[in-house]
Amino acid sequence: MRRIENVPKFGFLLIVIAICGCTSSRLAVALNVDLSAYEYVVISKTYVADSAEMFGLEVEIGNLFLKYGYRIIGDKEVKLFSQIEPQKILVVQYAMSSIPEESVCTIVLDDFSTGRTLVSARGAFGMGWNMDGDREGAMKRAMRQIEQVLKP
Repeated sequence: MRRIENVPKFGFLLIVIAICGCTSSRLAVALNVDLSAYEYVVISKTYVADSAEMFGLEVEIGNLFLKYGYRIIGDKEVKLFSQIEPQKILVVQYAMSSIPEESVCTIVLDDFSTGRTLVSARGAFGMGWNMDGDREGAMKRAMRQIEQVLKP
């Protein structure tokens, strides 16, 4: 049985590069965005034909915003909140796409009153061994990007 120290350093370096090369994350934030002005989050129901790919994503997004003190309100419930100032509401949209080589998760934050996109995050992961694992990796990477913007 070969031990890791017996593997040539160059071969080990290639393995690390291959693993790191299979993932990517991107974050775009509009100028002068201050998310501390928002108190409420509406998670938009953006299901597509294969919504099974997005299993658990809505709950994970909600948990992330709750962690940072936002209040989650339903997209139908927002109409009942007449006392809420629309300027305090963020709309979260999300999508997931997968092919055997890679899964990509996108999370977008929009201002409720203007519809202006404030933040767009993309997480991708693709080891190609297990599509569920790739989806989970993509979701975690996109959520880490959003968390960077939410941290005080």
